[in-house]
Amino acid sequence: IVTALGRSGAAAARAPLAALLERARGVRLRTALALALAAVGDRDTAAAMTRLLADPAPSVQLAAVRALRSHGGREHAASVAAYASGLAARLFDGGTRDPAGALVDASLLEAALATLTALDAARGEDVLLDAARRREGARETTADIVIANALYQVRRSAIYGLGYTGSDGAAAFLAGPEGLRDPDPRLRAATIRSVAVLGKPGAAAAILGALDDPRAEVRIAAAGALGRLGQSLAVAPLIGSLADRHAQVRRRAAESLGYLADPAARPALELRAEGDRSPVVRKAARFALSLL
Repeated sequence: IVTALGRSGAAAARAPLAALLERARGVRLRTALALALAAVGDRDTAAAMTRLLADPAPSVQLAAVRALRSHGGREHAASVAAYASGLAARLFDGGTRDPAGALVDASLLEAALATLTALDAARGEDVLLDAARRREGARETTADIVIANALYQVRRSAIYGLGYTGSDGAAAFLAGPEGLRDPDPRLRAATIRSVAVLGKPGAAAAILGALDDPRAEVRIAAAGALGRLGQSLAVAPLIGSLADRHAQVRRRAAESLGYLADPAARPALELRAEGDRSPVVRKAARFALSLL
């Protein structure tokens, strides 16, 4: 019945579902109630979801976190930040001993950081910075590798969230060895996006070096971000990226040169519009020329 009410999407189901939640005892029923309230809820039901963050069942906590992302407001960010901080302390400081528990905590933390970013990333800056740090772990068993991948997802979610904090401290972290200079190219690419979203002074200069990164995904991210930052110092390096061996880098560089709208890019764009071997690059160059 609870599942059916959730699928109905009926606002009239909120009150009876919330009332049942107050007296439900079984884990499966509480989980179903949290999921149903996430489907039919609104901001008035979000307060009940914050109480479920303390539920002993991880499945209930996860449903509550996701419900808060959909229906919570900035007023709930502090509760989510406190919840995420507790998970981070247990996961990173050795409180979670067994691999299964570590994996559960990592999954919950990733979801909590995503919710925190959606509600008010600035309120959770401390836990985002903590979760974004690089931590070395064993990689000797299958369980080690699974946990390492889960921790990567946590870091990526945290780096994404830092882009929305508006913080100078976040900008300094992202520019450092655990951000733009991280050994993992996937995280370097994610960091470039966050640096661009923050848009602090010097962001474009910090990203320019990534146009020469050995990994294509990083160069693609850099070429795209530089167009959004609107800094003329990126024009000449982006013209150089029109000769990159990877078509998606050339495409992003062409688009960004169009957004920057500097006439100096016209000859190089005309060359790509007519002669590039990739149709997506030719199309991007023609688009850029139309903006010029």
